[in-house]
Amino acid sequence: MNRSWIGASYVLGREVRTDEPYPHICGLVVDGLMTGGLRILLEPRQCAACAQHEYDAKHHPERSGHVQARHG
Repeated sequence: MNRSWIGASYVLGREVRTDEPYPHICGLVVDGLMTGGLRILLEPRQCAACAQHEYDAKHHPERSGHVQARHG
């Protein structure tokens, strides 16, 4: 079954499959259907990849040295 992360897929303009790691969407601008026509800048608190890194740092300190590249 081809499942995807709908919000990240929309923001990035490409399919983001559920078997991939969360992509960083922080720093990107979204406008159009999902925001009622408003233009917004996505912040780290709205980014699942940032939340995952924060969770890993708190709950898996042995992974805290591993930092994925972020855009934005």
